[in-house]
Amino acid sequence: MMWRARCLCCCRWCGGGGGGGSTLARRWLASAGIFSLVLLVLSTTTITLSSAHAQQHEPTQEQLRSMRIAVTTVAMPPLDTPRDTLATTREQPPQAQPSSSSHSNNSSSNRNNNDDDAAVLKYAWPACVLFQSFHRNTNFHNVDYLLITRNPGPQTLALAAACNITIRHRRPAIPLEAVQDPEYKRLVQPGGQYAGIGLMDFDFLWPWSFEEYDRVLILDVDMLVMNNIDHLFVLPSHLLFTNGMFSSVNGGFQLIQPSMSIFKQMQALITAPRAFRPETGWYRTGLQHGRTHGAATLQGFLTYFVRHVFRDKAQELPRALYNCQFDAEIEALALLCDHIYLAHFTACPKPMQVSASTFIQQATAHTHHLCACAFFYYKTFQIHLIRTLLPDDLAALLRNTIPR
Repeated sequence: MMWRARCLCCCRWCGGGGGGGSTLARRWLASAGIFSLVLLVLSTTTITLSSAHAQQHEPTQEQLRSMRIAVTTVAMPPLDTPRDTLATTREQPPQAQPSSSSHSNNSSSNRNNNDDDAAVLKYAWPACVLFQSFHRNTNFHNVDYLLITRNPGPQTLALAAACNITIRHRRPAIPLEAVQDPEYKRLVQPGGQYAGIGLMDFDFLWPWSFEEYDRVLILDVDMLVMNNIDHLFVLPSHLLFTNGMFSSVNGGFQLIQPSMSIFKQMQALITAPRAFRPETGWYRTGLQHGRTHGAATLQGFLTYFVRHVFRDKAQELPRALYNCQFDAEIEALALLCDHIYLAHFTACPKPMQVSASTFIQQATAHTHHLCACAFFYYKTFQIHLIRTLLPDDLAALLRNTIPR
């Protein structure tokens, strides 16, 4: 398989060059029978997507010392439902839970404990890996890592403390009762054609209200920072974004200059009568991109907002570099693993959900080498964090439960 030879998994940021992380990566690949002496077969680096403009804006030493940065992700359960209904990505809506008329106190307690363990595995631990991957690659001095959620359990809180994560408790950014349009309320039920994961998707707007920061980076939890992106934080735009496989603006990557007034403006636009209709999109501007995934919620709204409200204040970045989703468009480019700044596991198996052995068993000649590379980057870094970052009880929980 082409990707077997071309996969670059040196994990220079997982314990240093030639150190523990690199050795661990070799063990992963050797045990699978796919490690090759040819780690750098990619002799050509023909890349048509250039980030030269972004690279011209490297932060000064003063900016690295003084700027207040936040990196945030969102994990929101529906209100008043068990924690294991969490949606971790807009491609995977929460599953309906079976109802039960009565439970004993003991069974309820056990369920809550199990829900919390599930929450740790489903979003708290991937958030830790995501944030630590940014920490490993940044030179900024003042960075906070924020998990926006509600109803976290004790295991989630313990993991957040171990990973230097601050929990931001938030109610829905767009509560259903605030929506003034009955037709829109019907459209945004989770799982609908236009709804994505429903109104929960708008919780990704909360960081716009965090005015105590100079910049806030908003990422989906199923992502990994693979290279330094400090240069993006000093670009003059109020919003940096990329497109997605099924949207003109992907909600999983936003770098913003927070503003409470913009946050309130967005809330007002979303909840106004007849703001969205399937036939005409947001405010009769049309369904963008020709494909409608999440058109009624975050991604469709952001497309409207960027094109018609925020036109001169937003800048699009190349998705192949800053939101690499390993889809067919990415495969057509001659990219090295080292070119990728942020990996987004959408068209690639999610390493937080899929074991290495399963990945290898299911790999085909069509499995792209970048997908394999990023997948094993994640696996290697994950094990490094469990060994070096976590207290024994949390490390034992994760060793026994996460896909290895």
